[in-house]
Amino acid sequence: MDRQVEALRQRLMRAARACPPSASVPPGFEARVVAALRQGAPSVDPIRGWIQGLMRAAWACAGLSLLLTLWLWMVPMGEGAGEAAADLESTLLAAVEDSEWTW
Repeated sequence: MDRQVEALRQRLMRAARACPPSASVPPGFEARVVAALRQGAPSVDPIRGWIQGLMRAAWACAGLSLLLTLWLWMVPMGEGAGEAAADLESTLLAAVEDSEWTW
């Protein structure tokens, strides 16, 4: 297997040397490519990927909540808004009022 890889590398190098460089290649390009190849591939950090994904999700949620807040401030309240607020309050406090039964 190692011989096949080395033979393939040699054939690739011969083909690359047979082709003269184009005039449109910027100066220093070869040096940058060789330096990048010598550095090797960057190590993969799975925790960093998770952190980046969670931060993107957090920013998306914050933006969505900001848009919804602005939309709710812009929309005028209807006639039944006071009644809906009282219903919401009684629904949320129903669990607190019945807490003596759960203990």
